[in-house]
Amino acid sequence: MQISQFIRILFIIILSLVLSSCLTIEERYTFHKDGSGVMEYIVDMSELKDMLPDPEEGESPVGESDGPNEDSLALESIQGIDQIQPLKDEENYRFGISFHFANLQALNEALNTILADELNEGEYHTFFTKEGGQITRHAGPKSQDMKSLFEEELGDEEESGVDMDALMGAIKYKQSFSFASPIQVAYAKHEVEIQSNKLIVSADLKSIAGQTGKRNTTIVLKK
Repeated sequence: MQISQFIRILFIIILSLVLSSCLTIEERYTFHKDGSGVMEYIVDMSELKDMLPDPEEGESPVGESDGPNEDSLALESIQGIDQIQPLKDEENYRFGISFHFANLQALNEALNTILADELNEGEYHTFFTKEGGQITRHAGPKSQDMKSLFEEELGDEEESGVDMDALMGAIKYKQSFSFASPIQVAYAKHEVEIQSNKLIVSADLKSIAGQTGKRNTTIVLKK
């Protein structure tokens, strides 16, 4: 099970709750001077904590799921990826995975594994490119068609009775990028915040669905 499939299981479980609260999916990247770094992929359900029923002893708040474990096994086979850790903070309802990458090639290989649902089947995608002091996070070819991904799992709006636009608008998507050098300028089509050497891009799934390139982010570092 890909972690993206694991996330869709979470969507189904909290479907009746999320429209009155907020779910946040976050990609966190830390880049070192030598090109290595750390990636964290997090599903933050903390705002729903008080609305979800208490799990029975020994059970996960979202039920049984081996998604992150299978992702860990898949990442272990990628050269340049190590220190793989499933994130399972049941107290604060935060779940996901983190790993260290040796370079952008290793990071791209890893993202082709854990973000597989952004891709056309069997297609390799370059998520990150770097030219001099400029680095770009490229959207996957299916990122513009997220609504259809929900409909594949839940059925269309008529079948499921779910307002897909409202559901996607309630799901926040964040990307954060931290560097060893300060950021000179950043280009993105969503809300951005620059904190010296850190960039935060904030959006929701509704705002990026159906619009190619909406998740492309380009950062220029100071020399």
